[in-house]
Amino acid sequence: SPADFCQTTTLRHVTSIRTSGDHGYIATPGMLWAWFLYGNALARALGLLPYKDVFHASTDPGAHGEVEALLSVLSAGPVGIGDAVGVAVPVLVRRTCRADGILVKPDLPVAALDRCLDRVVVASRRLLVGATWTRHRAGTWHYVVAANVRDDGDPVTERITLEELGVDEAVVVWDWRRRTAQLVEAGGGWDVELGPHDWDYRVVAPLLADGVAVVGDPDLFAPAGDRRLADVAPDGTVVVHGAPGEAVRLVGWNGAAVERDVTVPDRGWERLRPV
Repeated sequence: SPADFCQTTTLRHVTSIRTSGDHGYIATPGMLWAWFLYGNALARALGLLPYKDVFHASTDPGAHGEVEALLSVLSAGPVGIGDAVGVAVPVLVRRTCRADGILVKPDLPVAALDRCLDRVVVASRRLLVGATWTRHRAGTWHYVVAANVRDDGDPVTERITLEELGVDEAVVVWDWRRRTAQLVEAGGGWDVELGPHDWDYRVVAPLLADGVAVVGDPDLFAPAGDRRLADVAPDGTVVVHGAPGEAVRLVGWNGAAVERDVTVPDRGWERLRPV
């Protein structure tokens, strides 16, 4: 309850707080997604690291494993895999972490945007939209997830704008699921059409001084998280972190999406310009 959240201000050693109900039976998946993002808005305001209940890292469509993993790691808190031993899909789990198991997370917990706070999305046939970010010297990378939390009905179409993210300049928007990038001018946005329990995920990367952009590691849910990109300088120089010997793919933009592969040396980091 809100009282439990607020009581944490009197406690000295709070590590995390669970902000949604039990996965798999207490409510429909979409209701739990909404519960999580609404609860995170309060947790983030209080400086708490939330986490969601464990999920099944499965390719079974009914498990919604991909979006569950996405929301879990965007919490910026613990990530719990709830499968039986040998059942979880390693590729899905690896989207939350490096080869050495270190989670790659945003700076703050993902939380519902203001557009969701004047309505109950599970009853209004409107999209649930949440966001968080990573900040480097070169600017702010926004992570924006949208979901249709209903389990029936027609598809829902809405426009997500840069303005509601607090972005007032041109950026590059990476469509994480489709692996495409587009330049979006200041004042613009993108349209999302989602059927029941469908979802959309975009990474909004700042344009650097020479007109290029660094998206980050496209195989991770938080491509620019500081456990993967330890630093992005204004000139586009990137410091990549990872396990020694880990193969990392980076994506950037220079009028079109470009890729570069790097193998992390024994020291655990490498400095390069990916675009």
